[in-house]
Amino acid sequence: MLWRKWDVGIIAISRAFIQAYMGGKIHMNMKGRLAELMVKLGPKIYSYLQNENGKSVMYVRLKNDLYGTLQAEQLFWKNLTTKRKSWGLTINPFDWYVANKMIKVMECMVL
Repeated sequence: MLWRKWDVGIIAISRAFIQAYMGGKIHMNMKGRLAELMVKLGPKIYSYLQNENGKSVMYVRLKNDLYGTLQAEQLFWKNLTTKRKSWGLTINPFDWYVANKMIKVMECMVL
């Protein structure tokens, strides 16, 4: 069996999903208690409130990206993949989370 000795480093990418600009108009809705609290906190800003099936609903347009949206996650992934390619890493065609690069005689693998 072939054993490899790996040096392992771990990093966290701060604000990962909100670094990418989504562009265009992104809308979301807030329902129930959250919508009611937003109107109480900022009645001059959040005055539009409607009732949908007996629940309070507020529709808002986002100025910035919002963590947890599918668009933010997709854009983050696209930006990260582009960055890894610019560093000379080769993206594994079977697992896009894996990228490799040979540096001299050592293999560098980014997961």
